Amino acid sequence: MLPGMMIFRHRYSRRRPGTRPTQAQTVKDLKCTWYPDMPWGEQIIGCTNVIDTGVYGGKDLAAAFSNRGKAVSSHGGRRPRLCRLRAGDSTGCQCRLCLQRPRQRLLLEREYELAIADYTRAISLDPNAGYAFNGRGNAYKAKGDLDQALADYDRTVRLDPNDAVAVNNRGVVYQIKGDFDRAIANYDEAVRTSISKYAVVFSNRGQVYQAEGTSIRAIADYDEAIRLNPNYASAFERPAAASTGNKNDKTAP
Repeated sequence: MLPGMMIFRHRYSRRRPGTRPTQAQTVKDLKCTWYPDMPWGEQIIGCTNVIDTGVYGGKDLAAAFSNRGKAVSSHGGRRPRLCRLRAGDSTGCQCRLCLQRPRQRLLLEREYELAIADYTRAISLDPNAGYAFNGRGNAYKAKGDLDQALADYDRTVRLDPNDAVAVNNRGVVYQIKGDFDRAIANYDEAVRTSISKYAVVFSNRGQVYQAEGTSIRAIADYDEAIRLNPNYASAFERPAAASTGNKNDKTAP
């Protein structure tokens, strides 16, 4: 158990004495959903209650730990996002955690450690839970532990080669590392394997093309992201350098 885990349990465990869920109630029925359909703080409480009851086991308990890990790492709107690459920036960009002030960084790092602990427990309960490996990879990525994140994304893809979300996440790590060739290869694979196309994949690939100076491809990907999701802000906020024309485009004739 990580230092401070007892504090974590005390802070979020709100189950009233004597109240126990029935087996007919699913983990999601008890406000432990994984999805942002209710406040993350409520989901942390709900998942902790599920875990503490002792009623659930196996895959259901694994889901509760994984869902709490998701809620913890997303709690308070502090979930880090990939910082946008600038044209000509071959070094990639650092994780949001690395850009925080010392106190903020410590608080965020504590949250990610707790989330990683929950995901690890979920994996121990269900070694084939690809969603838990993917979630733990996200937490490692947010901390800046990119090699661990890659290992978890690789495991997710081995469990399900058609998991386009994990393939996209792996591309993001390569993008942060500045390995643009591998980033694009993963984004291409995510586009091929996804049943429903994700706007974020096209936006991410557009950022890499823009960083490489191939503005024609960048604009095409940004436009596709907007077509798939007209409310997708990142694509609308593409830097002006991507739309200044073809004169500096490496792909221009």
